[in-house]
Amino acid sequence: MMPSIAHADIPLKAKQLIDTVKEKTKIIDNVYSLNEVEQNEILCTALNLYHEARGEDDFHQWAVVNVVANRVKHRLFPSSFCGVIWDKGQFTWTRRALEVNLPRERKSWIESQRKAYQVFTGKRTDDPTKGATHFYQSRLNPKWATRLVDKVRIGVHVFARMP
Repeated sequence: MMPSIAHADIPLKAKQLIDTVKEKTKIIDNVYSLNEVEQNEILCTALNLYHEARGEDDFHQWAVVNVVANRVKHRLFPSSFCGVIWDKGQFTWTRRALEVNLPRERKSWIESQRKAYQVFTGKRTDDPTKGATHFYQSRLNPKWATRLVDKVRIGVHVFARMP
């Protein structure tokens, strides 16, 4: 199992979103079988996957969820899934209003939870990104990406890691 943080360490906006998600959406049984901190970590990860890769193929979705897991293991990033996802400026969806971030597509939301659960609990360990800590849309070529190595294109994104 991956490292996790105390419930109080989740940013307030993330805590509010997780509480609302638990109240208003379907949560898979596997998630409810875990303690609250682990539930929050999985739901943060599932929300990120839902907003970043909903509609992409399975391979691409596995790549996105693995970027978060790889950051958790990297010394320069927060040591929790929620910490990585809600780290300032890392994922644009986290800047939107709470209501906009509620999952609306049930099938995609359930699948996002399943993938997040499998990676968080270590039931799925293969990483199609080969350790990537970043991804970006290939059409953008952001300036910060020039320092990254081992670039691999998956779908519309480029996945790469810090040297």
